[in-house]
Amino acid sequence: MKITTVLLFVVLFQSLALDSYSQETEVSVKAGQMRLTELFTLIEQQSEFLFFYVDSDVKDVDVTLNTRSKKIEDILSQALNGTNLTYAINDRNVNIVKRLDMQQQTKRLTGTITDQRGEPIIGANVIVKGTTNGTITDMDGRFSLNVAPTDVLVVTYIGYNSQEINIDGQTVINIQLTEDTQTLEEVVVIGYGTARKIDLTGSISSLGGDKLKMKNTPQLSSQLQGQMAGVQITRSSGDPTSGATIRVRGVTTLSTNDPLVIVDGVPGNINDVAPEDVKDIQVLKDAASAAIYGSRAAAGVILVTTKRAMSNQFHLSYNTEYGIDAPTAKPKFANAVQWMNGYNELAYNDGASSLYSAYSEDLINNYAQLRAEDPDRYPDTDFLGMGIKSSTHHQRHSFSLSGGTEKLKTNFSLNYYNAEALYDNKDYERFNVRTNNDYSISSWIHANVDMNLLYSKTVNPHNAEGSIMNDFMYRAPIYNAFWSDGNYADGKDGDNPFALHDLGGSTKGQNYRVGGKIQLDLTPIEGLTFTAIASPQFTSYKEKDHKKKYE
Repeated sequence: MKITTVLLFVVLFQSLALDSYSQETEVSVKAGQMRLTELFTLIEQQSEFLFFYVDSDVKDVDVTLNTRSKKIEDILSQALNGTNLTYAINDRNVNIVKRLDMQQQTKRLTGTITDQRGEPIIGANVIVKGTTNGTITDMDGRFSLNVAPTDVLVVTYIGYNSQEINIDGQTVINIQLTEDTQTLEEVVVIGYGTARKIDLTGSISSLGGDKLKMKNTPQLSSQLQGQMAGVQITRSSGDPTSGATIRVRGVTTLSTNDPLVIVDGVPGNINDVAPEDVKDIQVLKDAASAAIYGSRAAAGVILVTTKRAMSNQFHLSYNTEYGIDAPTAKPKFANAVQWMNGYNELAYNDGASSLYSAYSEDLINNYAQLRAEDPDRYPDTDFLGMGIKSSTHHQRHSFSLSGGTEKLKTNFSLNYYNAEALYDNKDYERFNVRTNNDYSISSWIHANVDMNLLYSKTVNPHNAEGSIMNDFMYRAPIYNAFWSDGNYADGKDGDNPFALHDLGGSTKGQNYRVGGKIQLDLTPIEGLTFTAIASPQFTSYKEKDHKKKYE
């Protein structure tokens, strides 16, 4: 049926090849050898013909033209001679198809898929490679499929290694799948140790460090948003100094609902780790983690493992990023005339005797002319538009160096991040330094000496009244921010948000965090290991006000 249908289409297309346009149109093609796709491009450039074909049919096909033929039928007949392709012209459309005499007949293929013990595998996927032609095995592991003699079967099933089988004209194929032990033997971090995935019974989410999305924030908690199933991460601020809220088991208590964070076996803060330093992250979501960490694991446990050096492998990398940040949308506020009309309407709805009780009709109608004559007395100020920048920038730099031998391995990383806010007197800068060292003192004494340093500096406007955004948004446009001579205006009753933020000074904060871990593993008897861990930590935060005189 398929062969008959294709034959009918080809006969129809060839009968339409006598269309007047194809008979009257001439193209100029130089004699010589070229790719078939190049020939199609030359013809399309000189005419209204459009070529339709399957990429795999014409890929890497070379053709030779001996004459400077001008009729498209002559050109295509000569070019496709000796290939397994033919053409059909329908008005201005040229279809390139395989010749019917070279197309292969399909046959019915049957078979059975079993495991290594001979048991039938139910629901295994059987598909012809490179196509959507496929099926699944039934309750007895049997399948049936129409295939061509030269097709390749791809058989897959969860937990088993996939197989590719050349049909080679066979009509019956029995396939035996082997178990995929590699993924089941994969080691994941659980608590203070590791385990194979095949041995796990608890609920664990896992994420590799290479899958972290590099967003314009240095906070690792924000980087995890949308990356792990069953872990709710909420980011309520675009400020790079603020991290995200993480909930593993939802809100279950009136006290803290934050999960316990373990960084390289030591309790810590997830935002102290640079995203570039992360090797993988595991989240223990069920109550079994309480058997390891006690009541601190009531809200879940996040295990962060940082990168370490590999034996006899040297690695050096540097990455940089520069981004321009702009507000996606700004709220539009009423201008001075709209604001006065709205205020009059508000007063009238509250019982005022006239619709123009607060601002006269004459003032409103002539406000534009009055402003042009005296902008100091008749202002029209867009406080938010003046206070918010149209764009700002952030930059990120990451440098890492690792290497070593069987006895000593060292991984060093330096990360820098800097971002400016969309308004003045706000800035954030951060440095992360981390070094992980592995020592093999003897065959049964191993030591890990890690150190990490976090330094961050923040600059915020010194504003005791509230948010700078509120200050700009809640000011009426009928007050001036600046006089026409450039000096600060009085605002409303001496309240000018620009003078307040420009001259009110700023608050500068510096945060130092130094941490480390010394771990000693003793294995006097094979299979018996004693571990001792010391983790000194130091944190310091300094804040200083830099005020300017209000003039």
